[in-house]
Amino acid sequence: MDLVQRPTPFPSKTSGKTVPTATCTKKRALEKLPVELWREIFTHATQVIGGYDSGFVSPFDFSELNEGYHTFLYDLSINHRVKQALCLVSRAWHAIAQELIFEYLFLQDGFDWTALADGLELSCKTDDLYKGRGAGWYVRRLEICTYVWTPVLAAAAARVVRCCPNLRVLTVGAAQGPGEKPGLEGVPLEVIHAIMETCPRTLKALDWTVDLGSPATHDMFAQLSKLRQLQSFFMCVQLPYVLPVTYAELCRIRAVELPNLHTMEIASPDCDPSGVLGVMAYWDLPSLKQVTLCGQRRLQNAIPFFAAHGPRITTLEFDRVGDDVDRMLKLCSKLTDLVTHIRYADEQILGGHKKVKRVGLRGLHMAEHSYSDRCNAIEALKEVFPAVLDKKRYPRMKIVRLLDYEQTRFSEQKWRACDVSFWAFWVKKFDRDGVRIEDHEGNVLAVKFSDAKVMLPEEIAIQHLETRHHD
Repeated sequence: MDLVQRPTPFPSKTSGKTVPTATCTKKRALEKLPVELWREIFTHATQVIGGYDSGFVSPFDFSELNEGYHTFLYDLSINHRVKQALCLVSRAWHAIAQELIFEYLFLQDGFDWTALADGLELSCKTDDLYKGRGAGWYVRRLEICTYVWTPVLAAAAARVVRCCPNLRVLTVGAAQGPGEKPGLEGVPLEVIHAIMETCPRTLKALDWTVDLGSPATHDMFAQLSKLRQLQSFFMCVQLPYVLPVTYAELCRIRAVELPNLHTMEIASPDCDPSGVLGVMAYWDLPSLKQVTLCGQRRLQNAIPFFAAHGPRITTLEFDRVGDDVDRMLKLCSKLTDLVTHIRYADEQILGGHKKVKRVGLRGLHMAEHSYSDRCNAIEALKEVFPAVLDKKRYPRMKIVRLLDYEQTRFSEQKWRACDVSFWAFWVKKFDRDGVRIEDHEGNVLAVKFSDAKVMLPEEIAIQHLETRHHD
């Protein structure tokens, strides 16, 4: 909507009309549009992509390089300044736009969490006198991050959560520096209880980016069914999961119902998440479509999980599964999107799948680091490319996307002559077979190797026939 007043021609002496002033125009605009509509306009004008949208997003729907977390923080800083500018226009706009100021809230080390909790609670009490709701009412996304949990931080974090009843996205984790391991003492129970009790009807995305520890995980699982609107769930498993001792508690953590959950991600760096997956095999997840298992170097037994939920999964991403990979893929009978890491792809996807249409490969960024990484990438692709183009293995294959392949940087690498011929051959081969090979943005690879003259096998055969015909 164009809110800028266009210049008005000066009236003639006989018209008797006056030129409307800017103040007059602004008042008329505010009078014509209801507050609810202005709120919608401001919301769309300051919207951050990926802010608190919990809708289904597959790895093929966005680029991690262009639309990752760092991009989110950059966009958020810009939009925050826009919100502040809206508050300065007029009192009427300030009353509307100030609500948007509180949409995103971050608790990090170095901040005074207790002072923030005091301020939010005071806001609730003050606004209650005027039938208001307090600043916390407008918080939609909350991120809590600390390297070491203390009783003071736990109490303050729980108080902050209890002041935010309309949370849609919540992340609780641990900060870590380069080369450091995140704290493994888990998340305090009072924070977990505050989350489950404060926003059970609104929370749609819950991320635990640090291992909770087995006792806290038991408690969290037992209450998870309260989050009926939960759509996305992320969990970090860094330590072996120990099942509860009593049968009654075991039944509680298995009796989880999440009717709207469509995406689940388990990150387990150098750890086997089979214990957690064994519990989740008993959960009722009728809407589950996407599962990501990353970081693990082995997966001892994930078959019960995929036997229970595999028939509904359409998007599957994993790093290394092991000997059960073929059986696991067969259990995912509706699978259409398959994503894996190039380091393990040659042993993970050779079995194929009759319904997979898109394969995503991560790990091409390794080629930017060293000569050995480029060699390893080429050796892996020598196994992967023939497999994904094999119609007996993947009869419905349409797209192969290199999810962290950026053409502008990739073409600057010092490839060997044989590697140049390799890329030239396969770019040509994919085009001939009618399968798109794409970069991270979904653009068809346009790598041009003018000095690499390669021919496909069928072209060589045609050339031989033409030579014999001329002879």
